[in-house]
Amino acid sequence: MTKRDSRDKRSAGTQEKWLSVAKEVIDGLDIDIEEVIRNPNILPQELRGPVLDHIKRYNKSVETHAKKQAADELITLDKFTPIGDISREIKEICAEEIEYAECLYYGFGWNHPLCRHPMYDYSRSFDRFETDDLEVATVQCKVIEPPKQKMSKKKTPYYIVRLQDCCWKEISLTVWEEDYNRFKEEFEYWNGDIQKGHMMQIKVKKPSGGFGNYTFDSPPRYRRKEIPMDKSKDYRLIILS
Repeated sequence: MTKRDSRDKRSAGTQEKWLSVAKEVIDGLDIDIEEVIRNPNILPQELRGPVLDHIKRYNKSVETHAKKQAADELITLDKFTPIGDISREIKEICAEEIEYAECLYYGFGWNHPLCRHPMYDYSRSFDRFETDDLEVATVQCKVIEPPKQKMSKKKTPYYIVRLQDCCWKEISLTVWEEDYNRFKEEFEYWNGDIQKGHMMQIKVKKPSGGFGNYTFDSPPRYRRKEIPMDKSKDYRLIILS
């Protein structure tokens, strides 16, 4: 006999005990105990006290046993009925891809949203600079903070863009003003604090000269003419829409 069967047997015995006592009290009356349970007012006034006391105990036992049986059942999706109010914040998170909720509540995601993109290439992470010993490379990443404008010691404006690759590695990218203005719309696009900025494929140079930031690939001024006039043909930055 399982623990559940033993519990059910004890409960049935307890219920029968309370009913038996109540039946003894009304023995000789032309009244059925089931009728009394449904409508105690049919009892003579002098019998209500002792009978109702036992019926209450019977009903309590039935209710307690029913709760225990309900707790035994597995909750499946077709039987689940959500209750209560869902906050606006939770609704917004649930409307997004699961990776964003994972990041907010676990502190990390199992898979990066980049991994679901048709153009995703696992080799195009920032790690390729080390594994392939590259100075310049194309990486796939996502803008995770709005860009910030800075000023060099020579009073030359530049911008810092925070990027994140498919391995969740975050880096800071330096973009000089001329290139930033060309791709201003792409860098500044922002879809809220959950989705954040664009996913993109971008050509960058690894940190050098004692600086910790990566740098957007920008040819020297004498080679600027090699950059296509048509921005859509400038493959240094491609939006992964």
